Amino acid sequence: MIDIHAHILPNVDDGAGDYAEGLAIARDLVDCGVEKVISTPHFLGNGPRLTPEETKEKTTIFQEKVDKEGIPLKILPGAEVFITVDLGKMVDNGEVPTLNETRYLLLELPLEKVPSFTENVFFDLKVLGYIPVIAHPERNADIQKNPNLLFSWVNDGIKVQINAGSLMGYYGKRARKAAKILLRKQLSHFLASDAHSPGKNSSCLRKGLKIVRRTNGKIRAKGLVENAKRLIENKELLPSEPSPYVPSGKLTGLVFGEKF
Repeated sequence: MIDIHAHILPNVDDGAGDYAEGLAIARDLVDCGVEKVISTPHFLGNGPRLTPEETKEKTTIFQEKVDKEGIPLKILPGAEVFITVDLGKMVDNGEVPTLNETRYLLLELPLEKVPSFTENVFFDLKVLGYIPVIAHPERNADIQKNPNLLFSWVNDGIKVQINAGSLMGYYGKRARKAAKILLRKQLSHFLASDAHSPGKNSSCLRKGLKIVRRTNGKIRAKGLVENAKRLIENKELLPSEPSPYVPSGKLTGLVFGEKF
């Protein structure tokens, strides 16, 4: 398997605090069947961020540590890029790392809302030839209330990555419910760990795929795995048939109008 979202690179963000912790995450991922992982340190508009060159350099150094420990894991460069109004300009200037130096860019939204300029940023990135991959939208409050925001975006070529931990309730009931609905409606293309430390989040990818197989079928689970392979090779993803979510029953003010 390939994990496209993990904060495994030591000493750069709120992920691995040092090399020992990064190596522990690496071991957890291997135990879950992961062979390759994209290191995705946070790239913040007004905060810490690595250039593409710094990202590659730090990834190479960490790979040497992983190899020395005999851990069979390939580390690839990337970033989780927080959305800002001028993101297109920064990408055009070559300031922003993409996923394994491909046209795919992992884009993080605020958890509280969807910014008003989001679709403008999507447009800018697409004009430049990049494909936004939205990181864990099931954790975003606006998308929990209106998943059809994703329906229109996916129809327009935007891709979606769900956290495996969301399917297991690590981020709460609303995120779990949202993740399951996004999978059922084919509004998701990837499943990733979003690992920040050793333990449950860095060892949840296999468990998450089991839930996908059980609730959405083996073909759907295989598709998520295949898309990760295609992404790191800069290829087109598998075709999908997204459908809008229509809540049943009376709205309750909870996620998608459904009670838990």
